[in-house]
Amino acid sequence: MDQWGQLDPFTWSRNWEEDELDDIVPDKVQDTVISLHHTPHINCQTLIIATFGVASSFTQIYFPHRTVIGTITTPDIKGKASEIFSLGNYPGVIVVSCLYETPAESSYSWTEKLFEYFTPQRIVVLDRLPADSYRTGDFKRPSSPFLRKLQTPTYSPVLASSEIPFLESPNMLQKIIAAVLSHCLRRNIPCVGYVSYEEDRIIHANTLYAFEGALKELGFASELKPSDLLTAYKKAVGSFNYKNDSFI
Repeated sequence: MDQWGQLDPFTWSRNWEEDELDDIVPDKVQDTVISLHHTPHINCQTLIIATFGVASSFTQIYFPHRTVIGTITTPDIKGKASEIFSLGNYPGVIVVSCLYETPAESSYSWTEKLFEYFTPQRIVVLDRLPADSYRTGDFKRPSSPFLRKLQTPTYSPVLASSEIPFLESPNMLQKIIAAVLSHCLRRNIPCVGYVSYEEDRIIHANTLYAFEGALKELGFASELKPSDLLTAYKKAVGSFNYKNDSFI
């Protein structure tokens, strides 16, 4: 693999070293509470995990016809629950929309707890990072927002070609997306993670629009017209306040 080339297969240069995984003790796994409404366990074709903020808001806009089938709560975070929903147009697809921030130190235990309740054939993670954390060999970066992806060796792309580049070394992933990719890598589960890089605290409609490329690459189309999606993105932009990683 070239230093700045495509990253495939996934390597351990992404903030989660193999020896670090051995030292992780899931001491907070009991803090995450997953409640499924109709079944104790779900086998699904695809599990989409949208992290807190832009990614979770995007999935709720992009998939307007959804049915909530469960929640994820944490006792330390009062009054907020992440949603688990199914999609009428895509049987076999489950979406976890994170509606609160999971602390970095709890990401591993959150991930382990999640997979006690789900057995997916493939996993997709949508996440965001500030553009100033992106590194390239020539110290240049594309205009924000832009997407990068990372996948495990067992993941097979839906499309033969892709316009979304792989995340270049030495960029690092954090929190849930790093924990999920690590979990899947160790268990040979097909997984792909998409990261939207954007100017920190400057959220535009294009920030949400950037994720469309990821879902279209996976074969998921929205039921909404492009003009309706854009209107919904613009409306949602006013809901973000990343100063404290929370919604206004």
